[in-house]
Amino acid sequence: MNIVNDLGLDSIAVMNFTMALEDKFDISIPLHDMASVVTVQDLLRTIETLRSDA
Repeated sequence: MNIVNDLGLDSIAVMNFTMALEDKFDISIPLHDMASVVTVQDLLRTIETLRSDA
């Protein structure tokens, strides 16, 4: 599953989606981490890592 393609997100929607996740989980997702996120599993791992590092 490719998040962007499956959800039909454009670049602005991706940024809004990212900001909503950052607000929801009280994290900041660096752009280099977001660039490596392709699947829901990638996103989950990124959020879990950032939350455990906080």
